[in-house]
Amino acid sequence: MDQITNTPSIPGETSLKSAWSWGAFMFDIPFLIAIKKYVWLLFYLLAFVPIVNAIFLIIFKIVMGMKGAALAAQSPQFTNQDEYNGFMRALDHAGKITFFGLIVVFVLIIGLVLFGFKTFIPYLQPKVPGFMTQ
Repeated sequence: MDQITNTPSIPGETSLKSAWSWGAFMFDIPFLIAIKKYVWLLFYLLAFVPIVNAIFLIIFKIVMGMKGAALAAQSPQFTNQDEYNGFMRALDHAGKITFFGLIVVFVLIIGLVLFGFKTFIPYLQPKVPGFMTQ
């Protein structure tokens, strides 16, 4: 998109969607490399600063989710609207599958750990009568 005239850089594009981009949110580094926005990768140098790194990574992922479609539209990588739409659709599907798949995995792990501790506690009791009793 041309910053001065606010016209889209993809031929045939009439408007930019400002929707959330799951692909840019989940795969931010490969996304930036794919659309050839290498300067944005310099922001990851902040990840090496203590205390700032955790806050920065969360904020940067949210920014990539919000601005991913606009960044991709500005990229010289795409020659027409169909290429752009296909890229963004595939990337968003992969991002959604990864995000919700990770949520399911984390819930399963937490559930198994909690259930495992609940069923393992009786086995921690001594089996010998009178052993370590007061």
